[in-house]
Amino acid sequence: MVLALTAATVVAGAAPGGSVVAGAATGGITAKFALTAAAAATAVGTAAQAAAIRQQTKTQAALLQFNARVEEQKAEQLEQAGDIAAGEERKATRIELARARAKRAASGVLQAGSPLLNEIDIAEAGALDAATVDFNIQTGVSNLQSRAGVLRAQAGSTRRAGRLAVGGALFSGASQSLQIGAQRQPAGV
Repeated sequence: MVLALTAATVVAGAAPGGSVVAGAATGGITAKFALTAAAAATAVGTAAQAAAIRQQTKTQAALLQFNARVEEQKAEQLEQAGDIAAGEERKATRIELARARAKRAASGVLQAGSPLLNEIDIAEAGALDAATVDFNIQTGVSNLQSRAGVLRAQAGSTRRAGRLAVGGALFSGASQSLQIGAQRQPAGV
């Protein structure tokens, strides 16, 4: 609102030729006032820009941190599900071994030769299946934890970039104000 009023005031004081300085000669606002108003508008605009950059950076960093926490929760859930799946795989192997033993015992076959090799194969396959489930789950958990780490690093980088952007906006505004101030100085000073 301040910017709009200041701009309207500057424009209203301008002479029909469009110059604020010419407006001063015809009884409009003075050049000094116009430059002061422009410097004030620059300061207000710079402050608003810096505040907007800061808020946007803060929001973006918070979102990245939130997403990192979500990834970590997913990793925990995947690890829990993996423990259950590996346990189920081991249980299935025990059941299959028990069936093979019961079948062998019911048939009266001695524990040697082909039936024993079959049980060894079942046990090895079951152990391999459980190890595969464990490996796949740990790989998924590691990927999710890595992603969470990347998101946290991005949040930190976003915060640093935001501070630099705020500083850049302030320096730009200060530079513009200095230029306006230089215009206010008489030529011999």
